[in-house]
Amino acid sequence: RAIIFSGLAIANILLIIVETIRLQNQKFNEIFWSYLGVLMKEKERNRITATLPYLLSNAFVVAIYPPEIAYLAMFFLLVGDPFAAYFG
Repeated sequence: RAIIFSGLAIANILLIIVETIRLQNQKFNEIFWSYLGVLMKEKERNRITATLPYLLSNAFVVAIYPPEIAYLAMFFLLVGDPFAAYFG
């Protein structure tokens, strides 16, 4: 549990750094968008992507709940989020 939380914390810190640079540097944002734009919505071009709250919520669940509940919650989010995006 500590290893998973540490990994999520590191991923969140790195993502915050990348998002900050991306939103402050237009050239970096264009490069970022050219590689990862197919995975993002158009409205995320000039604002924070949905990945940040997704990873933050996973870290919160791992920190607060027992492993069985945390893994199940993360699994539902992992499966439910793409289905919600696909079906609206």
